[in-house]
Amino acid sequence: MLPLLLLLGLGLEALVSFVPQMLTTLLLVGLRRGGTCTA
Repeated sequence: MLPLLLLLGLGLEALVSFVPQMLTTLLLVGLRRGGTCTA
């Protein structure tokens, strides 16, 4: 049971550190595409 909890904790930590980067990159790409589309 402990290894499973440890793996879950590591996965959550990885997600918490990875999601913001992905969101920021997606936001930048979306803004860039929106800017080029409107312009």
